[in-house]
Amino acid sequence: MSTPRLAVALAVLAVLGGCAGAPQTSTPEADATVLVSNDGDTAYRASVFVVTEPLDGVRVAGANGTNRTFDVERLAAVPPVALGNATAVEPLDDGRRVWRVTVQPETGVSKSFADVPANATVVWSLRRAGAPSRPLRGWGTVTCGAEAGKLRLDVRVSAAGPVSADVTCRSAPS
Repeated sequence: MSTPRLAVALAVLAVLGGCAGAPQTSTPEADATVLVSNDGDTAYRASVFVVTEPLDGVRVAGANGTNRTFDVERLAAVPPVALGNATAVEPLDDGRRVWRVTVQPETGVSKSFADVPANATVVWSLRRAGAPSRPLRGWGTVTCGAEAGKLRLDVRVSAAGPVSADVTCRSAPS
């Protein structure tokens, strides 16, 4: 066998044998940190979900006791009217990560999620603790995109009552 044919044959064997490796097709990973601070005088219940769209649906609980599941792949596809008096918003995703915590007055808690897809979406909601039938005080979603290596979400209940949320996205180290 000639040298060029031998080189081609060895290259084909290396690829077929798995020795040459496969191209990288996985989604880059990131870290997500969520901090919930309560400067008020009432305890709050926080729910945090880390998901990757497309979703398997979104479940919305209403103040009138109804539960509706929307067969949507994106949170933005849920009709806004369905969220007006929502007491809970829950994205449905087999790979989701969930954190539910009660935040006492004048305290703060945090949770870090390691190795989440860099394009993951963090869904958060906040309601008064012990009042599951009252509408949410606040809720939202944040996504940093595939380039981000770190996502930090700060949700705060001020002493005067308003809820705010700030997100910081940082690039992954190169």
